[in-house]
Amino acid sequence: MKRLALLLVLIGTVGILRATGGQSKLSISGPEKPVCIGSEFQLFAEGLNSMEYQWEPSEVFSNPTLKNPLVSIYKTTIFRVVRIDPQNGISDTAYYSVAVMEKPVEIIGNDYVCKGDSTYLKIENNFNHPYWSTGERERGIWVKTPGIYNVTAQEGCFRLYGETFVGSKTQPLAKIIASRDMDLCEGEQIKLTSFSDDNIEWSTRERSKSIIVKESGTVLLMNKNECGWDADEIKINVHAVEANFFPSHYECIAPLNLVLFNESDSRLEFNWKLNGETFSNEESPSIYLNENGEYQITLDVKNIYGCTDSKTIENIRVVSEEEYYATNDLVIFPNSFSPNGDGINDEFKVQSREITDFKLVVFDRWGNQVFSENGIDASWNGKNHNGELLPAGKYGIRYSYQTSAGHSVSKLSSIQLLR
Repeated sequence: MKRLALLLVLIGTVGILRATGGQSKLSISGPEKPVCIGSEFQLFAEGLNSMEYQWEPSEVFSNPTLKNPLVSIYKTTIFRVVRIDPQNGISDTAYYSVAVMEKPVEIIGNDYVCKGDSTYLKIENNFNHPYWSTGERERGIWVKTPGIYNVTAQEGCFRLYGETFVGSKTQPLAKIIASRDMDLCEGEQIKLTSFSDDNIEWSTRERSKSIIVKESGTVLLMNKNECGWDADEIKINVHAVEANFFPSHYECIAPLNLVLFNESDSRLEFNWKLNGETFSNEESPSIYLNENGEYQITLDVKNIYGCTDSKTIENIRVVSEEEYYATNDLVIFPNSFSPNGDGINDEFKVQSREITDFKLVVFDRWGNQVFSENGIDASWNGKNHNGELLPAGKYGIRYSYQTSAGHSVSKLSSIQLLR
């Protein structure tokens, strides 16, 4: 029984040796420096030739079942070998990485693609065997969608690798944002702002995001970017409004029916004030003034856009008949005349209205009366009562008349006789 137990122990020990294969730990040896892409080199697996070997990735090996196979690669590769003991089926695995000679390559093209359009990416023509992440093998490709694109190529022993990100852009949207409605009154302004920040250009030649407009006209906004341009426009209307009128009298005898003649635009709203108090909203009203004094008339106007203007006439005087005729003359005459027979200004003659019983008396510089005549058509030709020519110089005149209201007026003045 002791012999049988010892035999069983010995058999178990042999089994353990076989299970471990009696081999050292599996390892791989090969190039330690980057290799030229496409060049052939050899990898070495640790172990007996009687073992079975399976290399991966199998497609790069001349024979992936050899212990020390030949291999060629075009990119940095991690190799895996499985070693199998055919006697007991026990296997172990090892890994080995071989780098290829690499350097970066520039991808030439835009870093954006316009929505609905495409952009072109390429590498230099002297690089061989290009292969893009899209699966294309051309030197250049057209792309329509944003994303990360990469390419590999070959230059001699070097593997080239490049990567680029293509973003997305849209065509600009030109939109003018106004700070208020587009109907302005004189003196007002409006702020216009571009919705987009893309290459702003206003028809005013300004390039800021916002502009201030004070005048009527069409304002154009253009936005540009790499994907194109867009435009928007807005029309600004500045509405001028003017209050303008004149009264039928600036000074008159009480009582007075003062008529106001409105020369403002008839489409306006009107508000008439007498000494600050509203008395009418008519277009051309009249107002009865029966007390002596000075009056102020104001016209306020407003258009449909709320624009306003105002005009005031001050010192419209309503006076008594005595004061009126004391300060106002119904007779007009020149301050000189030249009785030389040339037909121009040869006579001193008055112009008058609403008077009767006109009398004219002329005096020389010493106070002597040299001429007189009665009647509304009275005139003086520069001669005395005897028809003799009077010398050039300054002469005094006295004239009198009756007004249409029966008021007597008498005044003094002077006239220059020229020869």
